[in-house]
Amino acid sequence: MENIKASVSLLSNYSIFKGLESHVKVLETLIDHMKEEIFQMRDLIIDEKQPDTRLYFLLSGQVVIQKIDSNGKIVIIGKTDASQYPFFGESTLLGRFQKSANVVAHSVCRCLSLSTRDFDAFFAGYPAAVAVIYKNLATLLFDRVSKSNQDLLILGLMLKK
Repeated sequence: MENIKASVSLLSNYSIFKGLESHVKVLETLIDHMKEEIFQMRDLIIDEKQPDTRLYFLLSGQVVIQKIDSNGKIVIIGKTDASQYPFFGESTLLGRFQKSANVVAHSVCRCLSLSTRDFDAFFAGYPAAVAVIYKNLATLLFDRVSKSNQDLLILGLMLKK
């Protein structure tokens, strides 16, 4: 990685690393396990139809998250850009390699990717840091389920009217 100090500072902004901001050595080691990838506009970063063993951190650019409905129509679920410090493909850390949505580059995107193999190698040397990462991941997933439940409740109320 070109400028590891800048990368460590940047990486500490991602919610999955909350609580590790002051552990520079840990984040430097994690970055050593990551690979920089560049995607062009309209490239599929994650294809929901293909298993993938990588977790991605968007460093620059914008992405669109989309699903293909039962009629083959593309449904946009969301959009985000690097200023939000998004990461995607986190299900791979839980052993789920099938993805739930497509992530498509909406501009030229620069990402860091982390394979499960490299994460496992990192785990061997830093189990306490991995425990923090899993705790943050559990919080994220719980928040998403809570939001989905709230969205379904609102939708149900709207349909009753």
